[in-house]
Amino acid sequence: MSIISYAQNFEDVMLWRALGHVAEGFYIDVGAQHPTIDSVSKAFYEHGWRGIHVEPTSTYATLLRQDRPDETVLQAALTHTHGTLTFYEIPETGLSTADATIAERHKQQGFQTRETTVPCLTLADVFEHAGSRDIHWLKIDVEGFERQVLEGWGQSLARPWIVIVESTLPLTTIESHSHWEPLLLGRDYEHAYFDGLNRYYVSAGHPELREAFRAGPNVFDGFALNGTASAPFCHLVQEHHQAQVDCAQAELAQAKHTAQQEITRLTDALATQQELHTKQEQALGEQLRAANDAVHQLESTLVDQGRANVEKEQSLMRDHANRVESLLQQLQASETELRQLMQEGAARERELTRQAAQIREEVDELLRTLVQREKEFSQELMQTRQHGEQALADQFSASQAELRRLAQEGIEREQVLTQHNLQVRQQMEALLRSVAQRESDFARELLQTRREVEQITAEQARVHAELERTLRHEGAEREYALTEQIGQLRLEVKELLHSLAQRESEFSRELQQVHRDAQQAVGEQARVHAERDQALVQQLLTAYAELRSAEARGRDRERQLDQEISSTQAELIQLTQAHATLEAQLREQMAAAQHTTLALKASLDAIHTSFAWRLTAPVRWIGSLLFTPLPLPRTQAAPIFSPPEAQPAAPAPTSALTQQHSSETPISALAITPPMNRLSTAHTLDELLSYHDQDFVFCAYITLLGREPDPEGLRYYLARVRQGVGKIEILSQLRLSPEGKARGASPLAGLDAVVTPYRYLKLPVIGSLLGFLIGVQGPGVNHQKLNAIENQICVLGDENRHRFVQLEQAMASLHHVVMQQVHSVGADLGDASNPSEVAAATDGIRPPEFESLKQLSPRAREIYLQLKKSAAIHAKGVA
Repeated sequence: MSIISYAQNFEDVMLWRALGHVAEGFYIDVGAQHPTIDSVSKAFYEHGWRGIHVEPTSTYATLLRQDRPDETVLQAALTHTHGTLTFYEIPETGLSTADATIAERHKQQGFQTRETTVPCLTLADVFEHAGSRDIHWLKIDVEGFERQVLEGWGQSLARPWIVIVESTLPLTTIESHSHWEPLLLGRDYEHAYFDGLNRYYVSAGHPELREAFRAGPNVFDGFALNGTASAPFCHLVQEHHQAQVDCAQAELAQAKHTAQQEITRLTDALATQQELHTKQEQALGEQLRAANDAVHQLESTLVDQGRANVEKEQSLMRDHANRVESLLQQLQASETELRQLMQEGAARERELTRQAAQIREEVDELLRTLVQREKEFSQELMQTRQHGEQALADQFSASQAELRRLAQEGIEREQVLTQHNLQVRQQMEALLRSVAQRESDFARELLQTRREVEQITAEQARVHAELERTLRHEGAEREYALTEQIGQLRLEVKELLHSLAQRESEFSRELQQVHRDAQQAVGEQARVHAERDQALVQQLLTAYAELRSAEARGRDRERQLDQEISSTQAELIQLTQAHATLEAQLREQMAAAQHTTLALKASLDAIHTSFAWRLTAPVRWIGSLLFTPLPLPRTQAAPIFSPPEAQPAAPAPTSALTQQHSSETPISALAITPPMNRLSTAHTLDELLSYHDQDFVFCAYITLLGREPDPEGLRYYLARVRQGVGKIEILSQLRLSPEGKARGASPLAGLDAVVTPYRYLKLPVIGSLLGFLIGVQGPGVNHQKLNAIENQICVLGDENRHRFVQLEQAMASLHHVVMQQVHSVGADLGDASNPSEVAAATDGIRPPEFESLKQLSPRAREIYLQLKKSAAIHAKGVA
């Protein structure tokens, strides 16, 4: 069973290896300190163990009680007697002690101490508190107070299976176990293991546990680091964890922002749809009102016509009373025809009833279809929502709550749509009921008319015939109007169903658009990161161009300086003043050049500390390795020197005053010159990495191989440095070369931990697979460009500084030579008795060759000879 290690020096890993088979064991932790940070018992507590903690510091005792409410915490110090003692507390550290000497030493080292008085118990008291149960391990970490604690064991018969005691003086590697180890050995304990900080003792009653301490913690223990320990090896884990947390928080914020934007967009779309739906409902209401008005108007017209017919019928009855007898003759025929008409009316009534029933069936079928579509749409919506939630959960786990809320809003919209459909259905049912009521009214009117016709006498046959024709015509018109209304209602129902289908389709498209937008968001983030990287590279190239421009300006200033020096061929009296002016101008130009170089470096540093650079930190962290923050090379370890086939020959070194580089010359083609300063062995890895260009190659050879580089190896590695190859990759080649391996252990602490993974990359197939899995695929083109630019900036800066130093030395030598020449000419002129003798003496003067002239560059010697010639001309003019 694997554990999560919290301890400072893997103490819990060693104890778990020996005691991991024990279920729900018991322990005593003396000097427990923090419940999590550097805790030996935390891993056991997580696996069901319980125990007793002894901690005199009130802060840590409170934290232990809060984190371990089901364990016993004794807030006291252990010694060999009862009572109280003075305890020296060093806040927020594990260095608190009861030893005054050690406390004074910590105080001299800058730690703040606070004296408190704490109660005292003995180790026997703690054993008695534990009862008769087995004590599987006892840990003692009391900062120099170990002997007093062990003396408090007394006559107790308790024998913990394993005892672990801190055995070095605080903050040192000096072992101190000789003072208290006999007390343990005398209680039948045997020393089993020393981890550099603690000594482990196994009880004679459990000799089988010694086998667990044959080796230190290793990969076969199957443990994982929690990352909260104060040991240095956890710093990278903490930084990596913090970087992941920052990256996750940034992604969560971006996902929340994207989801909020999508919610806003959907809300706006829903509001628009609701507004459109409201307008459609208003239009349908207006159409219904118009239809009702038309029906009412038709009914009013029928009533008016009925009244007019009655009045007309009465008038006809009065006018044709004398024609009763003739009408009686026609009564038989009229009755027969009337019966036919009544049969036709009944048939029409049945047809209308059948059509109304058919319409009801069609409406019911449409409603059932609409309900079925709603169910299918709900199922599709639920499936779509489930797929969407699953897809978004894989990419944005932190935004699940937002998506669930969006899905809830979709359900609410479905409910609103269902409610709307129900309202539409109710309106349709009300409309159908209205049609049925109108049909019933029409039937009653027909029945009333038929009853009135039956009451008409034979005298009214002609009037009845006219009335029958009128009613037939009106019935046909009413039937036609009802048919038109039913057709219109069918069209409205179809339009409503079509509108609902469109809304379903639009809502489905909106959900699909949400999914596509969420997927596009990830691609957009990657594109933005790529654009930012490209912009950063462009900024660096711009800075590099500015640096070259500054270098060109420096060369222009050098040429201007040469012109100013050539103007000193004037008279000898003005030579000193011109020289002073030239020297002041030269110093100003040197300061300006140095200021320009510093400004360019500051600009590059500002780029590294800029918001864009920090914003792309998560992207750079994604490619970092789990066990080292520096990139490892993809290639296998090469020999110390193996130059490429077409390696260009290095040009011969030239003078510092005359050597100039074209702005188009790459840094890899620069001359190879010996280092300006004598390099020595680097003492730390950071010191070695601080060198650049050939200084780095020289120092790497001297540090790792103990010798200066040979010309072939120097050209090879210098070319790699100037091409932007990482320094760690070059160090790994030197360290893993046969000569580097022959030197044994690395002289630099931490170097092997950085270059060790390169050994596994030499395997034929597994090496490539391992390199792909852990991301060791080279720094990339942009990273190499950055390395090359940084190296060239440092080289140009060193060359400028070296060139300015030589200029200052040359000017100082020139000033000294000129002053000597002036004094010599003045002395000669003072000794001459007449001008002719002065002229003769001046002509015969041959100034001696100073030793310093040999150290000057050809250009400086030329300036000196011109000054000497001017002095001779001036002497002749005085003569």
